[in-house]
Amino acid sequence: MKNRTKTILTVSFDMDDLYQVFADENIPSTDENVEKVLSEKTKKKLRDSAFQKGLDVLREQVKELENKGEEKEAGFLEFCQDEWEYTWQGEGTWHSGGVHVDIDGNGTVDFKVSDLEKLRAFLGDTLKKNPYLSADDLFALLSEELDDVLDSEYEDYAEVDDYYPPVGEDFEFRYYVEEFCKKCGLELTSCDFDGSTSDYEPD
Repeated sequence: MKNRTKTILTVSFDMDDLYQVFADENIPSTDENVEKVLSEKTKKKLRDSAFQKGLDVLREQVKELENKGEEKEAGFLEFCQDEWEYTWQGEGTWHSGGVHVDIDGNGTVDFKVSDLEKLRAFLGDTLKKNPYLSADDLFALLSEELDDVLDSEYEDYAEVDDYYPPVGEDFEFRYYVEEFCKKCGLELTSCDFDGSTSDYEPD
């Protein structure tokens, strides 16, 4: 088990206490932030301090990070400046009369932010609760949202007709991606889709 007790000069405390301070102040306990808090300046303040006073010093240093505001929405702004590539793979199955047909789809999209405030509104409470999300975190979040949309639409597409099987290549991938992007303040810069349809197979 990892040792989570830290000794600074004459003061010992459990690192979980420091992480709780970060949580209380709603500031991420990244390695970089922990290193900033446990600076030489902090160590000097902690010298000969009682345990509780030591925690008060740590809390003061954690709050300083927030007051500087250097990292708030830095990831959001970085995300808005870059172009991103999203990939998707989908599967669906049509059943009828003891046989089935499988369809597969693969899509790749490049997009960038066209409306920063619309994206901020779409993210809503997520960004308000944690303004320190990285650009990669935001991309992962939006990717999951788009995955859910496309997966659902593809499953419905596979089962839309009781008598005729779907054609995997005809799925309106671009349409659903564009509709999603409109809601998020995103703009497509490229969009490719390939689909395939199997032969009839017995269930």
